[in-house]
Amino acid sequence: MVLAVAVASALPSQAAVIFFNTVATGEPPGGSAPWAKLTIQNHATNQVKFTLDTYLLTNEFVGQLRLNLSPYQTVSLHATSVTGLSLQQSGDNGEQGFDILLDFPNQPSKRVKGTASVWWILSGSGLDETRFNALSVHPGVNGNRLAMLHIQNIGGDNNGDGRREGSGKIVPNLQPQGGVIPEPATLLLFGMGLAAPLAARWRKR
Repeated sequence: MVLAVAVASALPSQAAVIFFNTVATGEPPGGSAPWAKLTIQNHATNQVKFTLDTYLLTNEFVGQLRLNLSPYQTVSLHATSVTGLSLQQSGDNGEQGFDILLDFPNQPSKRVKGTASVWWILSGSGLDETRFNALSVHPGVNGNRLAMLHIQNIGGDNNGDGRREGSGKIVPNLQPQGGVIPEPATLLLFGMGLAAPLAARWRKR
């Protein structure tokens, strides 16, 4: 029992992982799904860290990310690895059915494109990672979504001007527990809870 507690205390804090693998509107990015992964994890008291890993083609880039927050509150962008990232909030699911809009830079030298890993931290009173496990409320394709990622520069040159014009809004598939998948540390703790009774029964033989 003492060993189990020691192992558990050494594990990282709980996190949730969202895979963006479904096209809501527009064009699918090149390559195969998932096209991005968002990890949401407590960072410090009242702070939540987000890590976005993208699996896009070289020229495709992230335009915007929309998130939900329940219950709704004011949050601030505490720190980020993305130069030019900005935060907007819309209460009552005002931003296309979402509460939070993160606007990524569109300057070529600052874009989050291709295969990348970036992070940012949001802060707010009592904020933790569970607050972002909520669905959007909006009619049509944007309704009942955990999050939505806008990918730009998809496809070929449609207008003959040398630029790719396509874009797509990518969402996670709705899975059990709302589409949020616990990180391995959480699953390990669950497994330890199941393993203890089995070990006890084995020793009684």
